[in-house]
Amino acid sequence: MRGVCWRRLLAAIFLLLGMADAATAQVPTGQLRGVLGANKPDLLLQYLGIASSADGSPAARSVTVAMAHKSLADAHDVGFAFVRVMAAGYGPVAPPPAGNPAQNDLALWLANPALYWSRVDAMFADLDEAGIRLVPSFLWNPLQFPALAGETLTDLVANPASRSRALFESYVADFIQRYRARRTILFYELTNELNLEADIDIRRRCLEQLPAPNCAAYGNFTSAQMTAFAAALVAQIKSLDPLHAVGSGYALPRPAAEHLARQPDFSAAGPDWTADSPAQLNEILASTGAPFDLWSVHIYPGDVRFGNPPGTEARTLAIAARAAVSQGKRLYLGEFGDSTASAYLAAMLRQSATSPVAYASVWVWEFYQQATYLSASITSAPPMSLEPGFSDAIDTMLAQAAGGQGRVAPPAVRVVLTTPLPCAAVRGTLPLYATASASGPFRVSRVAFSVDGQPVGTATGVPFRAAAALAAGPHVVRATAFAGAAAATTQIVIGGGACGP
Repeated sequence: MRGVCWRRLLAAIFLLLGMADAATAQVPTGQLRGVLGANKPDLLLQYLGIASSADGSPAARSVTVAMAHKSLADAHDVGFAFVRVMAAGYGPVAPPPAGNPAQNDLALWLANPALYWSRVDAMFADLDEAGIRLVPSFLWNPLQFPALAGETLTDLVANPASRSRALFESYVADFIQRYRARRTILFYELTNELNLEADIDIRRRCLEQLPAPNCAAYGNFTSAQMTAFAAALVAQIKSLDPLHAVGSGYALPRPAAEHLARQPDFSAAGPDWTADSPAQLNEILASTGAPFDLWSVHIYPGDVRFGNPPGTEARTLAIAARAAVSQGKRLYLGEFGDSTASAYLAAMLRQSATSPVAYASVWVWEFYQQATYLSASITSAPPMSLEPGFSDAIDTMLAQAAGGQGRVAPPAVRVVLTTPLPCAAVRGTLPLYATASASGPFRVSRVAFSVDGQPVGTATGVPFRAAAALAAGPHVVRATAFAGAAAATTQIVIGGGACGP
């Protein structure tokens, strides 16, 4: 996930160069059934009520859980076999300064583990209901556990006796012991792109850009230390659950990864940025991937190697797949994606079907990172959040590859009022937002909003929104989504004392 901004910039450049050509894009019909999934990093946070910058209150949870439930039903329609999720959340990224607690996605686990796990149980139940399996990625943000323990990333990776290592191992053990018997688990994943931090002076780079307190959890480590850390954690996971595979979660190695492993950024001689040869790429993949059952690579527009021209990212995937097979490993294309139904996307799907790729997950499914009413399709440029209404052409391409979106008549219509939250105070003109979808190939044609039974607006395209000028007092807000002859309605109560003191 980290480092995606520059990849998105490259994607935009290649689109301008004419790489995207949906009219000629061909995908392997049905050949990725059971193989294709989606990144849904915020899913667990939705069940905790803290996704989309929400505060974990009952009102917030009622909305974020409804959004999560809808996202899984939509994923089933496309034909996704699994979702890749931040198993421990993301924050904090630095120790909290006095009087100003940092975002802590594990606060409930630390304070009330029984309640925490009951909410994770609800996620598992909804995954099972939707027929979607789970790839839990344990260390999405490598700074999280060092920040909680008051240590650095160096301590977590290089010191087996550190507090952060003990805290991380405790969370992993709690998770696996509770869910190892669930068919929901597809395989475990240790990290998210940790290899991009190896051999880089990330502490110095942080201090060059941010105040020192923001960099307190940063620390440097080598590829060799990372591999020893991975071997220890994989051994722990296997001791708890010998039946499920473990993947690395690593990104495609840096172009100079093998050279940097020999001469890191923080070495006395300085970094060696010499581009690796094909043989050296194989070496770094083999050495860092040794502890794992599945190798992982993340390949976005622009990820080309060895003199291959732009637009040949599928060749990079083929190179990685051959390297994995040569070491007796399986390959997981953990992240790939684009903002249009592009030739790149079609080529990656074709290559995933023809190379020995065990699994592939597209970036990113119904991702509301900043607020319940702001999809990343609105807030990022180019948009890469996939959702019915926002990315229909891409969704159709993915469904064709995965064998999804079978016709359902009448369609199942889904609608969630994403703002205001239930019980919200009324302050004059109030914005109203909803997210809506319909099963199979059907599309939502409009969403009608009403307050106290009186129409206040109809939206015929995403984002579905309206506004209402309201007086003080309780009000009933409804949103009705229409798809063909089918419809669905949801409602909340806001304002006044209707929701208690």
